[in-house]
Amino acid sequence: MKFRVLIIISVLVLLIILCYTLYIPTRPHGMSPEETVNYYFEQYNDKNIKKINSITHPSHRSNGAELDFNKLISVKVINLQEEKDSNKIFFDYKEVYSSPPYQVSMVRAKYDIQFKGEFGSTTRSGINETNFYLIKKHEDSDWLIVSMGLG
Repeated sequence: MKFRVLIIISVLVLLIILCYTLYIPTRPHGMSPEETVNYYFEQYNDKNIKKINSITHPSHRSNGAELDFNKLISVKVINLQEEKDSNKIFFDYKEVYSSPPYQVSMVRAKYDIQFKGEFGSTTRSGINETNFYLIKKHEDSDWLIVSMGLG
């Protein structure tokens, strides 16, 4: 009887661990804004929407359709540059929050993206530039991508 209970408990623990690793998106913690954007492109290239969503603010998460995974061949980062001058970061936090976030950052990304055909739905194959806007909710939180716009 005790052996049976032990087996049942062991199976339940294994199922919980399995569910956690399969369904809870994991991401590296403590990344800088540039590392966060680089991670975005790595996951985009791998077509991993769960990991992309793990570094994206809930109001901007995706189901993957607009990312054109079905047309994507590859995406490679050429250059990432964080804007250090806060006066040059134009981000309206009120779109996402009623009060200012702890910290805001912008990363200019230059990347080469290739699609089957000349275009994805919003991006042309070839070298593109996009500004990524990121926030930290509080001092100990990770950076989250809240917006992307043309560079």
